[in-house]
Amino acid sequence: MPTERAAEPASALAGLAVLLVVLAIHLVLARRAVRDLARDDVRARNASKQTWFIVIVLAAIVGPIAWFQVGREDLR
Repeated sequence: MPTERAAEPASALAGLAVLLVVLAIHLVLARRAVRDLARDDVRARNASKQTWFIVIVLAAIVGPIAWFQVGREDLR
């Protein structure tokens, strides 16, 4: 009967590093998008601001990018 081996520490560290980089990118983008969403001179185009907040926070990197590409309408 074959036994399972534990993952090598180097590959586990590499996976953790990738996860931390993706998390850091998401946090920076989400923070910028939420601050932009809270501005009074910006209007949400396709949905309410509350809905966009949920999308920005929960949809990892795609949510903030979607806000800047299709969700915001500048009133200036």
